[in-house]
Amino acid sequence: MRFCTRIILLCAAMFIAFTAKAQVFYNDFENRHEWMTPWFNLHIVADSSAAEENYVCICDSIHEFGLGFGINAGKDFPNQNVNCKFDFLFKADANTQAEIVVSIDDTIRNRYWAAYPLADYVNDTAEWSQVQLDLNFPASYTRGSEIKVYVWNKGKERLVFDDAKLEVKPLHLSFLPKSDSIVQKEYDKEKYFVLREDPYDKTSAPITYPLGMLEEYIIDGDTIREFNLFVNHPSFGDWISHSEISSTRFNFHRDKDRPGHEWEISLENWVSADNCKVVRQTLVIPFIDSTLTVYRRNLHIDSTLFQPEYYLDREGFTIGKGDRSFTLYHPTGNYSFRYASLQLDAENRIAYINLEYWRDHPLIHYPLCDTIEDYFEDISCEDLIVKPGRGLYIGRCIRQNIYVNIGDDIHDLPRLMPVWDGYQSAFIFTEHADWTDIRTHRAVLFGNENITKPEDAVGGFCYYDIPVTKSVFYWNPDNVTNEKTSKGLFKGPVASIKTDKEFYKLLKTIRKQGFEICLHSPEVYTTIPSEFPKAMRFMRRQFDTKSWIDHGYNNGPTKNREDLVCDGLLRNSPYYAADLWEKNGVRYLWNAYYEENRMEHYNFDSHFMQPYDGFGDALPNRQITTLPNSGKDFLLWSTSSTLEVNEDREWYYYFDSIRLQRLVDQHNVFITHVYPAWSNPYRAFWQYNENGTAVAMPGFNFALSQLARFRDEKKILPTTIEQYLSYYEKLLNIDYQIIDNKTISLTNHRESIEGLTLLCSKPITVEGKPIDFRKVDEGYLVWFDLKRNETVTIKLRE
Repeated sequence: MRFCTRIILLCAAMFIAFTAKAQVFYNDFENRHEWMTPWFNLHIVADSSAAEENYVCICDSIHEFGLGFGINAGKDFPNQNVNCKFDFLFKADANTQAEIVVSIDDTIRNRYWAAYPLADYVNDTAEWSQVQLDLNFPASYTRGSEIKVYVWNKGKERLVFDDAKLEVKPLHLSFLPKSDSIVQKEYDKEKYFVLREDPYDKTSAPITYPLGMLEEYIIDGDTIREFNLFVNHPSFGDWISHSEISSTRFNFHRDKDRPGHEWEISLENWVSADNCKVVRQTLVIPFIDSTLTVYRRNLHIDSTLFQPEYYLDREGFTIGKGDRSFTLYHPTGNYSFRYASLQLDAENRIAYINLEYWRDHPLIHYPLCDTIEDYFEDISCEDLIVKPGRGLYIGRCIRQNIYVNIGDDIHDLPRLMPVWDGYQSAFIFTEHADWTDIRTHRAVLFGNENITKPEDAVGGFCYYDIPVTKSVFYWNPDNVTNEKTSKGLFKGPVASIKTDKEFYKLLKTIRKQGFEICLHSPEVYTTIPSEFPKAMRFMRRQFDTKSWIDHGYNNGPTKNREDLVCDGLLRNSPYYAADLWEKNGVRYLWNAYYEENRMEHYNFDSHFMQPYDGFGDALPNRQITTLPNSGKDFLLWSTSSTLEVNEDREWYYYFDSIRLQRLVDQHNVFITHVYPAWSNPYRAFWQYNENGTAVAMPGFNFALSQLARFRDEKKILPTTIEQYLSYYEKLLNIDYQIIDNKTISLTNHRESIEGLTLLCSKPITVEGKPIDFRKVDEGYLVWFDLKRNETVTIKLRE
């Protein structure tokens, strides 16, 4: 059975939003029935200059607050994200002090407050100016709350409003097809494959509808989506699904070496189409039962109130109960499956197991061109060109083995934490080397430019023992100076290892303090090819460098063509870097994809997490990814934006305890992109004191002290990219086996893991192992060491 739809999609688009029917309200202030809910602060007067007919709404010296609306989001849109579009015409002076206020209040307190200057919308060339606000509010804020938007006339001047329009609707982010094209409730029971209560017994009750393969691919610019069920193929003894570009063989069987009720799904997918870009290849499992437990990316468990859709990455779910339960969790122990991801349509109980999905490895490329700039291509899709061989056209083959549990009624699994040693979250500063001087480095590291040793620090990173992944320039052959960027404060060359012995000495010192040192590309401009190998060898020998941060990427020939997002992956380029990275042990590469494809409309309230996690779990924005079109074994890590702090007081806002606690509650590993030693103090990491000495900004010291306090409470672990990704890789190689509904086993196939941490709702025992544990709001954090090739058995305690 084939369901094929030809659709044109833009793969670089970040997501598609599906929304329910909107509520729309108009008010031209002419009819009294339009003056009621949701509008308030309506001061209506007759005015012959009205944009429409005879009446307008005003603010003046008597009426401090003007045109506004209120929505009871907790009642009208329970547990949903909300989108509000608010448009109106107005007359005001260009220098008006008025603001448009947006607030969210529950029955006890104000939860959110923001203001937009009305002057930003003034059009001097027209009689009437127009405001067009498009606001998204996350469900985590709207739950049980009221949204209000209104004009605050701070200057008590005369303001005139007309033709207001409000559109309010729930906002659902979706990245999955509609279920009616997937679920086949009427089917030939002999022809199509379903999972059953007892997989050995073909007469036992099914727990799923027929399984199939969802495939999306691009040929000749068109994106084609197909869904094809697995059909019985007696000659192979397997089940087969065919699409226009590939064939997938499916087998479901017991592995005699696996314990309990674990079953193995084996998939073999061959792509045979030529010049094809693969968008998605996904095993689809539509379930019959409704009982559901979701093990979310943030390590929380949903078992009652569900989001419509989840991107689970490598976490998991349980559907059904008793003999009909199906559990899939942490499908990474088999090395061949380490790159897959999981998605879940919770409303319709459909699981999507991605063998290949472009959003799991996003990447951009800036092609070389000296006549354009700021142009990049999205190269996230796997690009397949089939080559002839042995009389057949041989394409790419994916082989996947997926272990699932059927029949053990488990709804509370211990979850593998992304951070070690019993910490709940992590914070990583990644410093870019642009426009720095040895004095500014000392100011942000030690608190004062005149201090040269960590033990003498009075502030800064070293004083608070906060490590940094610190990128540097190897040399500065063009003698690029800081004079222009610093506005004359620093006239010497940009700091680099080969041109500043004191800077090199500083780096060696802080490396001993746990800092990570890596290249921000070898130099300010495109690296001289003959010098590139020297720089890589030097960094390996002197700093054991594992990471890399692109610098200066763009289209021009001087824009660091050796960068990952420029020509670093192009074998035919003189600036090809991948082999040099690999040869010199560099494996952790910064990926600028999310910074160049920002989702600013889904940030909220200046939270660190961007997009804000309160909008839900549907978005497939994996933080650590692989290359889409390379056999190189690199891991790419992402940042969502730079941490821009322009005034000292902003540090106290961003690093407020409530905001940091949000990272803790969501078990987030936050990686931030910063320029602390920038030679102009406007970035607010350092300032001049009364003696003209560069010192750490008080607010910056406050931020570091906050992180140190959260570290000492084992809530946030300040760490580096090298440490975090090394631990991440080790987690990928843990084989997580469900023995029964109270027992699991963990097998470590690779390097020893120190401080492996589990989050458990109830106490556990680890047989034959000394453990550490502590109570947290979500249950218990338990941590212990797991040696290479060691297996431990973990039991839930009553």
